[in-house]
Amino acid sequence: MNTTDQSPSRLDFYLLLLAAFLAPLIGGHVSIDPRAIELGLVGELFGGGSLPYLARLILGILILGGLALMTMRNRVIQLPNIKIILALTLLVFVLGFAILLSDFKFIATGEWLTWFIYGGTLFLAVGSMGRSNGPLAAAGALCAGISIAALIGIREYAGIMATEPTHRIFAGWNNPNAAASIFVVGSLLSLGLIAKLDSWKKAFPILAAGLSLAALVLTQSKGGYLAFAFGLIIFLAVQIASKAPLKKIAPAFIGVIAGIVIAFGLTQAAASASKAQTLSRITGSSAMAEQSVGFRQNLWKSAIKIATKHPGGTGPGTFRFYSAEPGLTESTVFAHQSYLQLAVEGGWGALVLFLALAWFWLTYAFRGIQKQPTEHAIFRAGAIAATLGLAAHCMIDSDLSFIGAGIALFLLVGITLQLSTDGTSPEAVPKNIRLATVLVSCVLPIFGLAIYSSGENQKDTLMTAHSQGERDKVRSAAEQLKGNAFGDPEATYLVSMYAATTLDERLAGLQKVVHSMPQGRVIRATARTLAEANRIDEALAVNERVFKFDPNNLRAHWLKVDLLQKKNDIPAAIEAAKKLVEVENQGSFKTRAIPELIPTETLEARLFLAQQETDPAEKQKLLEEALVGFQKYFEITAPLVKRMTAAGAQEYGGERKEDVETKLAKAKAALAELQTLYSSGSGPKGAFSGDTVTAISKALEISY
Repeated sequence: MNTTDQSPSRLDFYLLLLAAFLAPLIGGHVSIDPRAIELGLVGELFGGGSLPYLARLILGILILGGLALMTMRNRVIQLPNIKIILALTLLVFVLGFAILLSDFKFIATGEWLTWFIYGGTLFLAVGSMGRSNGPLAAAGALCAGISIAALIGIREYAGIMATEPTHRIFAGWNNPNAAASIFVVGSLLSLGLIAKLDSWKKAFPILAAGLSLAALVLTQSKGGYLAFAFGLIIFLAVQIASKAPLKKIAPAFIGVIAGIVIAFGLTQAAASASKAQTLSRITGSSAMAEQSVGFRQNLWKSAIKIATKHPGGTGPGTFRFYSAEPGLTESTVFAHQSYLQLAVEGGWGALVLFLALAWFWLTYAFRGIQKQPTEHAIFRAGAIAATLGLAAHCMIDSDLSFIGAGIALFLLVGITLQLSTDGTSPEAVPKNIRLATVLVSCVLPIFGLAIYSSGENQKDTLMTAHSQGERDKVRSAAEQLKGNAFGDPEATYLVSMYAATTLDERLAGLQKVVHSMPQGRVIRATARTLAEANRIDEALAVNERVFKFDPNNLRAHWLKVDLLQKKNDIPAAIEAAKKLVEVENQGSFKTRAIPELIPTETLEARLFLAQQETDPAEKQKLLEEALVGFQKYFEITAPLVKRMTAAGAQEYGGERKEDVETKLAKAKAALAELQTLYSSGSGPKGAFSGDTVTAISKALEISY
C-alpha cells in the first residue's frame, strides 16, 4: 500500500494515534526518587507521578510496536531525508556513549531508552500517516489529548480557586512550567486544524484551542506565554507570506478569544470568591521575578561549566546529580533549558547533532508552502508554529525530559515533513536491515523499559508499605525487589535502608551501592550507618564524597560537624561549623530553587558555635543571627510543612513534622539563653529591641 497519497488504515497508524492521544495525559512526569503509591495504578499513571516508567512502557509499546509492525510489513518504507536519519541516529548513539562516562550508569541507561521512543515517533509518523488525512488525524489525536489535559487543569483550578486563587495548575504534570509546554502545542496546532476542517467540524479545534490557551494562562508560566506568542507570530507571518485570505484565518482567532474568555472568567470568579488577587506570579512583585530569573541564570551558568568539565556527557537523565557541582546552585533536577541539559547529559556532540537535526528539519519545514492550497498551508503553518513554539519553550525549560512533550515534538516534526514537498521519500529497505532495525530499535528498548517499569513498581510498593508502617509487607516487597533488581543500585539502597534487620546487614548493602550510586542521600546514609557502627573516621571519609558533586551541600556539612562532635574533636568541629556558616555567601544559598524552603543547617551551626563560645558578646551575636533565621523558618517554611503533613504527606521539601518539632525546641532554648544573656547584662546592650524578641517569640508559637 502506498502511504504517500492514500489515507492510512493500518494498525501501526492507529497505534500512533493512541500514543499521540495518551502522551499529554500520562507523559508529564520523570523518574526521580521512588515514593509511595497513593492514588492507585490508574491515578498514579494519569497524574500521581510515581510510575513514570510504566507510562513510558505503555507509550513505548504503542510507538515502537507500531514501528516494528510497519517495518516488517513493508519492503518500501516512507523515510525522512537521509540527513535527518543520520543526525538522529548519531544523536542516539552519542547519548548511549555518554552512559559509559557516567557515575550513574543504571539511571542513565533507563533515560536513554526514552530516545528510542522519540526516534520511533518520527519514523512511525513519516512511515504510516501518508500525506492527506493521516497528518490531520495525528494532529487531531494530539490536540484531543491536550484538550483533556487542559480540562483536568481547569477543573483543578476551579476546585481550589475559592481558597487558593493564586494556584498554578499542574494538569497531571510534574510542574506547571512543564504543563505549559504541552498547552503551547495544543493551542497553536489547533489554530491550524481550524482551517482544515469544514463547517460545523471547526467547532472542535476552536474548543481545543480555547481550552489549551486557557490552561496555559492558568499555569502562570511566563515562558509559556512567550513561547505561545512566538509561535503565534510564526503562524501569522506564514499567512501573510502566503497571502492567505483573511476569511480563511479569521476562525483561528475565535479559538484565541475563547481561551482568553475562559481564563478571564475563571480568574474573575476566583477573585470574587476569595477577595484576593489572582495570577499573582504574573502580576506579582519584581523581587519574585528577579529570583526566578536569577536562579535560571545560575542554572544555565552551571550547565555550561558542567558540560565543559564533562565534554563527553554525564549520561542521560543525570543532570540532577551534577547540577550543584559548580557551586552556583543547590541540587536541582532540571537545567530549565533543554539544549544546555542535552549538552550536559550527552556532551557537546549531542547538542551539535540535535541542532543539526533541527536545521535539517527547518530546511524542509517551509519549503513549497506558498504553492499549496490555502487550507493545507494554514494547517501546515499551525504545525510549524506548534513545533517552533515548543522549541522556544525548550529555551527556558527542560521539556525533552518529559516524554509527553518529547513525543509531541517528534510527532510534529514528522507531520511537517509529510506536509512538505520533499522532506520524505519512499525507500526500499532490505529484509535483513529491517530485521536488525526492529531488534535493536524496537524489541530491546521495549524489553528494557519493561525491566525498569517492573523495578519501579516494586520500589514504589516497598515505599508504600514503609509509609503505612507495615513491616511484614516491607520485607516481602524487599525480597521481591532483591530477586528482580537487574543491577539497580537504588533497589539495593532501599532494601538496605528499609528492610535490613541488623546494622551489619544495612551497612553491607550501603557500602555495596555507594560506589555505583554516589548520590548525596546514599553517601550520607552510608556515613551515618558507619557512625552507628562506631566507625567515625570511615564515616567522615565517606561523607567527604558528597562534596565532589555538591561542595555546598548543607546536610553533608552539618553531618560533618555532627560526626566530629561524636569523635570528640571539638576544634575540628568548630572549623567545620564555621565553614558551614560561610556557605551563606555562596550563590547556591542566596538564590534557591524554592525560596519558601528556608534551610536551617547554618542556623544550627551557629547554635553549636554559641555553645563553644566563651565571649558573651560573640555568643549573643551568634544566638541573635540564628534566631532571626529561625523566625523566617517558622513564619514561612514551618506552616507549609504543617499544612502538607496534615493533608497526609510524609514530608515537604525534605522536612518532616518531627524535624520541625526538633528545630522548634532548639530555637526556644536559644531564645531562653539569649534572654538570660540580656538579663545578666554581660553582652552588648540593645542589640535586639523588645519588639524583635516579641516577633521571634510569636514565630516560635507553632504547634502540631
